[in-house]
Order: sequence, then C-alpha cells, then structure tokens
Amino acid sequence: MTKYLVAKSSVIAVLTALSLAGCGGGGSESETAGGPCNVEVDEPVLTIQKATNASGGAAIAEIRLTNIKINDVVPDPSLLVIESKGMSVDGGALVCKAPCGFWSGKAKISFTAAANGFQSKSFIVDAVYSTQTGNCPARLTNGTKIEVALAPI
Repeated sequence: MTKYLVAKSSVIAVLTALSLAGCGGGGSESETAGGPCNVEVDEPVLTIQKATNASGGAAIAEIRLTNIKINDVVPDPSLLVIESKGMSVDGGALVCKAPCGFWSGKAKISFTAAANGFQSKSFIVDAVYSTQTGNCPARLTNGTKIEVALAPI
C-alpha cells in the first residue's frame, strides 16, 4: 500500500488558494508551535472504487474528471496528481483508471465524470477520513469511497 506523507506547511505554501488550515486541524497553539505537523495518510481522501455502465454494470476502463472544485475552489489538476492513486492529467482533466483517488484532507469535492460513449454526470462528495489516530502528528485512514455509474448515450 502506498503511503503518503504530507507536511501540512508545504501543502499550505503550494495550495494557499485552497485555504488549508494549519497544523493540528484547529488544535491548540502548543501543538503547532514546534514546527510543521506531519500528517500520514494511507490513501487519498476520495477514492473512486470503480466506474461502471449504469445499464448492466460492466466496468468502464477509463473516466475523465473535469469541472473539479475542492471546497468551491478550482485547483490545478497537475497539483492534484501529486498525491493521487491511479490518476494522470490530460489537458485540464484528471484521467482515472479505477480504482483511483486524490486529495489528502477533509473537503467538499465536486466534479463531472465522463467517458467515451457515456453521458456526463456531476458529483458532489463530502470527502473525509473516518479514522484519525493522534493529533499532531496524526495518521488518517479510511477515506471516502464512491462508485461512478454512467448512463450510455
């Protein structure tokens, strides 16, 4: 299993536009005064377990995610793949070969999923890790998992 080590202070510097919180997730000042807080995650916060044909359930090999917003902010897709699983960037879209996932913090994530021969479908997901061990440093596990079913054209 891939491990992701996220130095929150680095994420803040790179993704300031996404208004990430500082270390400790709102904890006391003493938790963050000693330097950056490292947060370890086993998986992205949002994982698309599988993509299927809504009529019959056959697997769709590849889907494209566009119109992506994280907490109502449009991110640069090339930054999202840094901590992704099973994803690549093609133009302004994320390309997913399920299972795939991205992002590493609690967020409202919206996107449009599409594939050749299928109708596009929009999603809004409140993505969270359901388990946290420790505070600063912390270990986050059990991210949100979804399935994407697209209707044929």
